[in-house]
Amino acid sequence: MDSGQDAIEAFQKALLQAQGDSESNHIQNDILDGDLDSHLVFSGSVSSVTSNSNQSNSLSRFKKKAPLPSWALFMMGLIVLPIATGVISAVLVESGNISNEYWANYGLNDGQVTIQDETYNVHEFDLGWRFDAEYPSEGYWDLVVEGIVGNNGGYSDATINGDGDGPHTRFDSFEIDGDTWYKMDMNHCSLGLDRCGNIFIKFDGNTVDVAGESMEAPIYVGYLSEAFEGTGAVTEFLGFVIWPISIIGGIIWGYKTDRKPFAYGVMTAGCLTLLPFVGLFLLLILFGF
Repeated sequence: MDSGQDAIEAFQKALLQAQGDSESNHIQNDILDGDLDSHLVFSGSVSSVTSNSNQSNSLSRFKKKAPLPSWALFMMGLIVLPIATGVISAVLVESGNISNEYWANYGLNDGQVTIQDETYNVHEFDLGWRFDAEYPSEGYWDLVVEGIVGNNGGYSDATINGDGDGPHTRFDSFEIDGDTWYKMDMNHCSLGLDRCGNIFIKFDGNTVDVAGESMEAPIYVGYLSEAFEGTGAVTEFLGFVIWPISIIGGIIWGYKTDRKPFAYGVMTAGCLTLLPFVGLFLLLILFGF
């Protein structure tokens, strides 16, 4: 009996071991086949993951800026955009209307010159290196001489103007010793134009020579130039067209970005700007002008 019982127990142990090895092999095969879900069960809580996700979403919503209220968007279109456009327009127009000014109020005696059998006293004025680079400019320019230029002691001023082609004068120019002298227009004389005599001018680099009958040097020589070509004209043009560009662009941007109050503000500003012109036009029609 004992030997039989021992044989039965040994058989049962071998059977249990064989079943364990078979189950282990089956699990390993499932792992290789990617099918663990039916045999492995995860325990524990995932509430921490969910909590972190909710917290992250809350922080994300907190970081987003709240949209501006409708009244703020409307005021930006009504006031802020027109003011910004006006400032930019003024800067462009002013930079396009380029003007350079040079002047001197101290002249050096530079001898005499004889023009049409008349002797004139010459005084030299240094207007600086920028004048030499600018004259004749690509634009309009004027040069003014003020002081006592005649022998009668009368205060007077004379001008000469021109453009990029050189001086414009209704008088003849005179070539003397290789230099060109231009007669200036007398604008004012305290004793009368017929008593102030003549004033001539010669351009030489950054200096001008002024010839008059008086021994005294003119008290002021000034030069003003204003460009009308090149980048100056382009920037000045942009200063005007920026208005319709900003208005149309502001309206489109307001609608495209779902900020319609901003677009309404821009349209209101445009209507307020045009209102005086419309009123003037209606008055002209009403009174038959």
